[in-house]
Amino acid sequence: MSNTTTTMQDDPAFEDWSGEMGERWLAYLDQFEGMIAPAGEAAVAKAAAQPGERVLDIGCGGGATTLDLARAVQPGGHVTGLDISPQLIDYAGKRAQAAGLGNVSWMVADAQTEALEEGGYDLVFSRFGIMFFRDNDAAFANLCKANKGGRLCCAVWGPPPENLWVLKMGEIVASVVEQPEPDPTAPGPFRFADPDGFRAILEKAGYREVTIEPWHGPQLVGGPGATPAQAAQFAMTAFNLAEAVESAGEEGKRKVATDLEALFAQYHTDEGVSMPAMTWLVTAQA
Repeated sequence: MSNTTTTMQDDPAFEDWSGEMGERWLAYLDQFEGMIAPAGEAAVAKAAAQPGERVLDIGCGGGATTLDLARAVQPGGHVTGLDISPQLIDYAGKRAQAAGLGNVSWMVADAQTEALEEGGYDLVFSRFGIMFFRDNDAAFANLCKANKGGRLCCAVWGPPPENLWVLKMGEIVASVVEQPEPDPTAPGPFRFADPDGFRAILEKAGYREVTIEPWHGPQLVGGPGATPAQAAQFAMTAFNLAEAVESAGEEGKRKVATDLEALFAQYHTDEGVSMPAMTWLVTAQA
């Protein structure tokens, strides 16, 4: 694929995302993107990318936000989509070509360690793609250097109690198999749920004028239009819940699937399985 830079990292996360995790996300890309589209649209609007700007989209996945940003910076602007998954970057590049967008390039790389151009980006953006760095201090210092003179805008998940879709699924899994107490500082979706902690990380990296605002909206489990049964099947496979309860045997899996379907039935609407979600919309100056 043209306009793509590949950087191989000696990192287990690279192996995961270049293998099973990347394949799973790609297999369920429409459903995943449909779920997080409302929050992503809010983040893109908050970023307010302007014509002529240079943008870096961190953890761009299948490229949905990258393409939205590429349209926003026309004419004269350029967007680079960066992700650690080769499969997702390959798919994103094909989407850009199909959309006729020539102001996009792609990188298979780790934003924590990649040698990014100093001051090369007016806007560093991310929709749920920055919560998995091994070393936050190193990663955000690297991004701030590349963002020098520009701004940051990202969406990260708020606390699990504010995100019933994950809280309730976790309770169902824990009713069958005992779950370890999560480490809130470890790489994972809710790593930056504490806004004060995230603010401190950004300020240490060199960012200033950090603002963190809540966004509340729907999370369409399984994507728009999913039935409770379809949403339950999606959760079992795409979220890997079936593997999480493997030790409970087939009876345990059936219980989890049944309980999930009953949960999702409570939130079923004309739009699909719509559950409350909360994210932080974060902006800062580099």
